[in-house]
Amino acid sequence: MGKRILALLAAAMLLLPVRAAACGSVSAGGGPAGYIALTFDDGPSGPATEAFLQALEQRGAACTFFICGYRMQDFPTDLSAYAAHGHELGVHGWSHIYLRSESRTTLETELGDTAQLIEEMAGLRPRWFRPPGGLYDEAVCTLAGELDLSIALWSVDPEDWNHRTQAQIVSSILSQAGDGDVVLMHDIFPASRAAALEIVDALQARGYALVTLSTLAAIKGAAAEAGAVYSCFG
Repeated sequence: MGKRILALLAAAMLLLPVRAAACGSVSAGGGPAGYIALTFDDGPSGPATEAFLQALEQRGAACTFFICGYRMQDFPTDLSAYAAHGHELGVHGWSHIYLRSESRTTLETELGDTAQLIEEMAGLRPRWFRPPGGLYDEAVCTLAGELDLSIALWSVDPEDWNHRTQAQIVSSILSQAGDGDVVLMHDIFPASRAAALEIVDALQARGYALVTLSTLAAIKGAAAEAGAVYSCFG
């Protein structure tokens, strides 16, 4: 293994929660069988958020949460708790509108104002932006680049927003997810939160480590450039 890859792995592992190394099975080489990023849109979710963050931390799973501006106002949450539990925050727009063909002023509110509020409330500048519905255009990419945000899509979507049960969500993800995948979920739904914990347990039993988007990108040697679009790191 080259010196550059070893350096990337060492840097990425420093970002993992301490308990992550003890979870799940290991590959024949002694490390995780692979790395997967669980991501959650549309939060925060009030009192349910803290319990969910704690449950993920207890399992050694570090995830990425894409936050909406209006949700931060409707459900006041200590955003520093995300980082305290080993998780990462990203921007999901202010009002969750689709952003294709929107004006520059609207985009600055949706991306810029949300990123600024996250930084003020969490003490950390977000690195990622996920456009609602996965819809974006050149203007979105341009502004994201100016705000030093990479654009995160996904490679596994259980459509947990579409009235699915916990069992359906679990089955859908476990039948698709593998090394380098980015999984899309929504932690505003109780069934999705319950499914996520079951999924973490199952994936760790298969030998996977659950890491943030930034950690996954670093492990896979991706630059995660501002304004560029990423759906997985396979």
